[in-house]
Amino acid sequence: MKRGRFKWQRFDLFLSGYFGTLGSCVARSPGIFILVPLLVTLLMGSGLQQFTFMSDVFYLFVPSNAKSTVDSNRLQQLFPENVSRHVRGSELRFHYLVDITLVPVEGRTALDRELWEEAALLTQAAGQISVYYEGLTYTWSDLCFKFMDHCVDNLFLGLLNSTNMDSVIMANLSYPVMEDPGKAAASYPLVAHLGGVTQKQGVVTGAGAMKLNFMLDDTNRPKKKASLMWARALEHLMKRVRLRTAKISYFNHHDVERELVNNIHIAFGSNFPLIVFLVAGFTIVSCMSTDWVRSKPLMGVVGLLNVILAALAGFGLSLYLGFPWQAINVVVIFLLIGIGMDGAFLMLSAWSRSELVSRDLVTRMSVTYSDAAISLTVTSLTTVLSFLMGAAVPGFPCVHIFCVYAGLSLTFNYIWTITMFGAFLAISGHMEHSNRHCLLLTKVSSKSVAEKYSWSYRLLLAGGISQEDTDNSRDNKDEKMMLFFKNYVSPWLNWTPTKLLIILMFVFYHAVSVLGILKLKEGLEMQNLVMEDSDMVPYFEAHDKYFRDHAYRIQVAIPQELDYHNKTIQKQVFSLITELENCQFLENNSKFRQSWLHEFLSVAKENFLVFNITTKDQFQTNLKMFMEEAKTSSISNDVRFNNGSTEVEASRFFLQTSTMENAQKELSMLKRVRQLVSAYPFKVIVFHPMFFVFDQYAEVFNNTVLCVLLCCIVMTFVILVFIPNRICVIWVIFTVLSVEVGVVGIMPFWGINLDVVTMIVLIMGIGFSVDFSAHVSYHYLAAEEGLAPEARLAHCLYALGPPILQGAITTILSVLPLLRHQSYVIQSFSKMIFLVIFLALVHSLLLLPVLLTLFGPGSCGGSKKRKVSETILSPSNASLSETFIYKNGKDKCLRKQALTGDEKKRKFIAPEDVVKRNFADDESDEEPSSVSPYVTLHLSFFKPTESDVSDLNMSTKETFDQAEMSFGHRTQSDSSYYNYQKRHLRRHIKQVPQRHDRLGSRPPSIEKNPELSDERRKSVQAVPGKLENLKQAFLINNNYQVFSHEKEGSENQGFDDNEV
Repeated sequence: MKRGRFKWQRFDLFLSGYFGTLGSCVARSPGIFILVPLLVTLLMGSGLQQFTFMSDVFYLFVPSNAKSTVDSNRLQQLFPENVSRHVRGSELRFHYLVDITLVPVEGRTALDRELWEEAALLTQAAGQISVYYEGLTYTWSDLCFKFMDHCVDNLFLGLLNSTNMDSVIMANLSYPVMEDPGKAAASYPLVAHLGGVTQKQGVVTGAGAMKLNFMLDDTNRPKKKASLMWARALEHLMKRVRLRTAKISYFNHHDVERELVNNIHIAFGSNFPLIVFLVAGFTIVSCMSTDWVRSKPLMGVVGLLNVILAALAGFGLSLYLGFPWQAINVVVIFLLIGIGMDGAFLMLSAWSRSELVSRDLVTRMSVTYSDAAISLTVTSLTTVLSFLMGAAVPGFPCVHIFCVYAGLSLTFNYIWTITMFGAFLAISGHMEHSNRHCLLLTKVSSKSVAEKYSWSYRLLLAGGISQEDTDNSRDNKDEKMMLFFKNYVSPWLNWTPTKLLIILMFVFYHAVSVLGILKLKEGLEMQNLVMEDSDMVPYFEAHDKYFRDHAYRIQVAIPQELDYHNKTIQKQVFSLITELENCQFLENNSKFRQSWLHEFLSVAKENFLVFNITTKDQFQTNLKMFMEEAKTSSISNDVRFNNGSTEVEASRFFLQTSTMENAQKELSMLKRVRQLVSAYPFKVIVFHPMFFVFDQYAEVFNNTVLCVLLCCIVMTFVILVFIPNRICVIWVIFTVLSVEVGVVGIMPFWGINLDVVTMIVLIMGIGFSVDFSAHVSYHYLAAEEGLAPEARLAHCLYALGPPILQGAITTILSVLPLLRHQSYVIQSFSKMIFLVIFLALVHSLLLLPVLLTLFGPGSCGGSKKRKVSETILSPSNASLSETFIYKNGKDKCLRKQALTGDEKKRKFIAPEDVVKRNFADDESDEEPSSVSPYVTLHLSFFKPTESDVSDLNMSTKETFDQAEMSFGHRTQSDSSYYNYQKRHLRRHIKQVPQRHDRLGSRPPSIEKNPELSDERRKSVQAVPGKLENLKQAFLINNNYQVFSHEKEGSENQGFDDNEV
């Protein structure tokens, strides 16, 4: 018994076939495909009722799995914040805090007594501010952090009344801590208030600026709201105050959120109308031509409408799924305007080429969908998958939320393009077939007929095809842009010096990129979240200039039970502190250190008769007593005992950082201290609230690399599905990585850091790169097997050069106006989009074609080259009897290689041969087998219909051997040779004289083709009768079903004019 054979079908052809079926359905019932998307959009758009807004930058821009978040939660359990006994440096999160910097005017210093007096007046004025909320009045004393019933604020200004009372300069100030000579046991941390300090032997000799701190209680909802109101009132006061001795600047962490939101909303409001105008204008112009019937300006407007509806549906569904809205999601709208139009251009390009197949509306729509299936799917799938990878990888919440909104919106854009946009295209196609003006919608004459009309009619109204002579050259002209890529760009790229120049140019490009990567800076600094003209910019400038020394007070906590009586443990703890202080990033000065263990052992040593710590019990008892006595000291909360006070469950110390010049130094400090503490046998936590920001610096690179690698892996599998050629896949992946490396390498030269904003664009850039490159590779591979690389490249650029260029331009136009917005976030996003699109475009239209012609299919090392055809093979000049013949899925090309010689290798394959061959294969199998749909084509496709016969020129109905005819004079890319199109080619056989017959000349390439023999011609003429007999036998033996609802060509005319 012979084993049944399963004939595999390639996915790209499978998808193309089903898209052709969808195109036919859309052409027959466009109203349904318009109404359903509108209803679904309204349903999804109702999700806007669930609108929630997230603006917390310390949640959005901090990694969700950051170590600082875990450490903060652990410290909150061990050493919870106490607003009534607050110690500087013990903060576990960013509280409502207002910092005011006083930068002396020229000729003064921060040690001038007059400046101190004006600062004291400011604090007194702040103390008089009161706010009213929910029936209660709150003042500064009600809202401040306290220690021993005193506000932890600016008490150091009390030195005005206790020292240097007769001097104009505040001299003899100790640094970093100043003991108050007028108050016993009162000390002030000047390190937190004076910046740009110069000192000599611990005495301040100069200071460049002064800082006033107002930390507000936000532990519950009423106080949080009242604190916010009080902070706003203080900022309003600072805007109105002018000092004689200093310039005032202020900062509030939570104002950064407000600045970011206003920043993006201003960018959207001021630029959105201009972007819509630019994109709409370019789209309309791109859809226009000198033919007023074939032009599709209104389809450009429909494309923009399609994008807006997709955004509405995607945003609504995201809100239904529980994802909050964030300010940077506004950027998704700009992206959709740019990316969403790519599908429209691909559909319009495929529609333009479909006219070469048939003038029947349903057939053209089927061919259009079949032709655009792979390109349109790859365009959307690659970009959506890139965003889904960004949303799936644990990392930054802002990236996760952004990718969800963008991915869902682009998914809806893809669905609406193949449904609603296609339906409007069908209506527009009906207008075209009726020879109606694209704007006025009235019937007009073609250019060939309008030659006898006025020049204004020919200029503004004429278009379409003359019904009397459908094949005249006047009415059948090629698209100029398509011809430009075929006649100029392709030969230029095939020129050997050009290839050498392009390769050298990209070698230089990669060298510069590597150099730039070495200079790359990481992290989104807080000052980059505000606009360049913000009121907080002077504060950031003053902070960077004067307060980079000793900027952070770091907690060093040991969150586990240790026997501190044990000498070994003591040595290990001392070693930990010493090693950290000897680190280049921390201050090695005992005056900056706060260590309960050092102080306790020192007191025990000095008072050994009172504090006997010989045994462990004595150590614990005396330690408990010492901490109770030190309740007025800042170390009183640094030790946590267990319930019985028999063990120390946890303890903490405080150290001070040294000079932190920039974000890179801060990141290095974070990594170094964590590395040092990880080497000890017990667990150690180092923490400061700014570590949330530093973790963003640390994680953004790792998350970006992880997302890019995962995206590349996923894209590799996607490309393998659509492009079944390993060489092409390798070059596509190489192109993607080259674009990513180039973008990252150019970023430092354009003043862009690697942060969460640029990370989003890098993830998206993979989709763009794969999109453009996959189009070129697929259509290069789709060319006829055996053609020389030059012909393959011409086929590819002829079909895809214009839509790729148009899609890139629309995306660049959608972000170009944002470059003038004075904001780092908006500008960096716009610059990154421009870099990604520009580099992806250059790679796909320059580098990739060169690589494919040198190392791709049909080049050296591949199959033997054939002589380049003088014309690009397309349905307009290829034999209509050509068809796809796949045997066991082993064909290496989308089209059967042109055959010559015997029956199995000749150029022409008659339809009945296909049926006989398939029928014979089925008869030879004893068991039923799975048969490819492309083998079991419905026989009605081989049968001429009434509409076909009615369209024939009676003078040309002589012999069937003239089936090798032309549907006009315009050429078409070989990428349109999909199987579904071939079925329609066979269905719409129309015996029209070839162009060379009409012109009285015959191209040399055609002279080489063997003529059909007399026996062969008779066989062809007997096709209808043979097919009918074969049809009956074929259906009986294979149990095929005849679909009674299948329409004949005469009925398959779309819809009438009055139905529009």
